[in-house]
Amino acid sequence: KLQKSIMIRASAFRTIFSFLTLPASSVSFAPASAPRFDVFCERLVGAWGASDGSRLHRVGEVEEVMRSCGGAVQGIREVDFRVGSSLPSSDGERRSDSGTYLNRADDGFVYFDCGSYSRGPVEMRIDEEVEVGCVAFGTMPKMRVVFDRSSASWQVQVRSLASRMSSGEYQNVPIFSKNEDGGDTLMALNIKWGKDTVCRMPSADQPWMLQRVKWQKSYVDGVHVIDDEKKVDPHELEAKGWIRTWNEADGEIARASWGSSSLDDFILVRTSQIIQFGAACLTTGEVKGIIRCYDEKRALKGVILQQGVLESK
Repeated sequence: KLQKSIMIRASAFRTIFSFLTLPASSVSFAPASAPRFDVFCERLVGAWGASDGSRLHRVGEVEEVMRSCGGAVQGIREVDFRVGSSLPSSDGERRSDSGTYLNRADDGFVYFDCGSYSRGPVEMRIDEEVEVGCVAFGTMPKMRVVFDRSSASWQVQVRSLASRMSSGEYQNVPIFSKNEDGGDTLMALNIKWGKDTVCRMPSADQPWMLQRVKWQKSYVDGVHVIDDEKKVDPHELEAKGWIRTWNEADGEIARASWGSSSLDDFILVRTSQIIQFGAACLTTGEVKGIIRCYDEKRALKGVILQQGVLESK
């Protein structure tokens, strides 16, 4: 009886110990509300400019796109004024014929309340690099960093009234910055990730469908999240962006790209390719990133919005 009692106690201890040492992924995620498209649009719609250090040059605009039958907003359109069509618009600006249309019904278009978004294929083709997106920061005026994976480039933009920005002098506008090695950028910036907002299917075996995804959030460390808006001089805003791509073979080499071990199983297991757009506001210390994960069949399995801060060295 004594031996049986000892065995039972040992078994109970192992059970308790295994519970206490479970990986963070089993306990750290909490349900989150899905982003609202009207809130997303409020953070993004308007005229955007790039600073040359003394004034803002109007480089584009985000417009709401209504349904043809009227009523609800169907999506947004990113209009680049520097890529003009042969016909000027009613306000005299030369702009692209249609811009980049982002339809809220597109399963590959994932947006967040802060104004950040990512758009890419639900099923990736080999050597396909068509993902675009932006990360939006909590500054006043609003700042964002826009990414284009096809050209491996990014640009800092500030939202302002069109009447307060210069138009037509695009030779003076800071061009899109070419992406450098993402890993080197991450190491040099010394980022501390604080919060993850995860969008994924309830089951890993389910095909991707945005209307059926579950939304979760995980706080790595609330101290490493900047929620308050900070007033800044738009001409003094500095940011550093990066685009990083890796696959399963890279394994732990890419571990510094996210801060919570609760994401390890989700990101590293059954993943063939991972794409990260990220940027750090050097003026305020706020850091944002978006990760897109594709499985071994090159199908989208999840999108993650990351929030963090720059830690002083």
